[in-house]
Amino acid sequence: MMSTGAFAVSMIRHWGRVIGPSHAFTTLRISPYLLFNGNCRQAMEFYRDALGGQLHLTTYGETPNMETDPKHNNEILHSVLTLNDHSIVMASDNINTINPGSNVALSIDFTGRHEIESAFHKLSAGGKVDVPLAKMFFGWFARFDDKYGVQWMLHLQEHDKK
Repeated sequence: MMSTGAFAVSMIRHWGRVIGPSHAFTTLRISPYLLFNGNCRQAMEFYRDALGGQLHLTTYGETPNMETDPKHNNEILHSVLTLNDHSIVMASDNINTINPGSNVALSIDFTGRHEIESAFHKLSAGGKVDVPLAKMFFGWFARFDDKYGVQWMLHLQEHDKK
């Protein structure tokens, strides 16, 4: 398997140059995030059985401070399939209807407030914000479509400082 550095070098050789910003976030991880219409549990169990790994599921009913219709209590608010200590896919049931083709988002985990705020303001500019960047019970979070129609989910886990 080719390392990330070797891949970048091969791309430079292939395309001649790589165009990029003058700075880059050094601590982010991007993961696919799948959205389902009530069958997230079945889909994620299928992916676990096919790919291996460990599956973690959290339902809407298990979640503190969430005001949702009780009929959604057994649906999945968040799930993570991990393999070798890395999440390979995350997913949830969406309370609103999801159309095929619009059920994949890119999720980024950040390690600092400045980074997530900067990325949110830049990526969401000209797009449609569904959930503005805000402090939630699990950390900072935002969900939006950028101006090209790509769905993004930004997350910053803040650990309690005791």
